[in-house]
Amino acid sequence: MNRHHYGLFVHKCRLVLLVRRQPVSVSDVLGPAEWRWNLPEVCDDNWHQYVVNVQSAQQVCLYIHASLTSTTTTTIMAITGGLSNLT
Repeated sequence: MNRHHYGLFVHKCRLVLLVRRQPVSVSDVLGPAEWRWNLPEVCDDNWHQYVVNVQSAQQVCLYIHASLTSTTTTTIMAITGGLSNLT
């Protein structure tokens, strides 16, 4: 069973991207999991087009109305290490 999943949603007027992947083995290193953007467009009561391009596990680009708004290589939450670190 594949347990990879993605989510893009608004929480407390922030745009949040979750990227989760199932580790292949116990020694598998988990990568970044969550990015948050505090943008005025998120809670201005207007429609907006958001495009998120996950280029790698460390780089995410955010476009609003087809214009590059943010390229980030940092995350708000990153889990590193093997699964043994989660217990």
